[in-house]
Amino acid sequence: MLTQLRIKNLILSDEININFDKGFNALTGETGAGKSIIVGALDYIFGKPLKIDLKYEKDKPVILEADFNLNNQNEDNTKNTLEEMDLNHDINHIITISREISLKNRSISYVNGKRINQKQLGILRSFLVDFHSQKDQFQIYDNQYQLQV
Repeated sequence: MLTQLRIKNLILSDEININFDKGFNALTGETGAGKSIIVGALDYIFGKPLKIDLKYEKDKPVILEADFNLNNQNEDNTKNTLEEMDLNHDINHIITISREISLKNRSISYVNGKRINQKQLGILRSFLVDFHSQKDQFQIYDNQYQLQV
């Protein structure tokens, strides 16, 4: 479960810190309120390329961090995957995924302070994040999705 999200120097925000409580959390607001910045930050944390014009201040790096509590969420699979990647979680079963995108648009990603690559990020994303959007219903037309279901 995502427990905290920290965003620095992205789009219109100098710094955003969001805590998510246990249970259902919803992001609501009018068009332009900033919901997409929050959802986009999660995409960027997990490796999506960032357009250089999305930096709030061009002379500072973008820093993104997300804390995930591994309790009660595919806990065994996630912990086994972390062990296979030689990544540790703390005693409270929290992992922190961070990404720094430099002035030259190069990025470095970490899990609990240990550097990881894009492939590892993709594997972790499959355990930790599940996005659903208003166009999810179009998956039903995908042959591979039909076979999976």
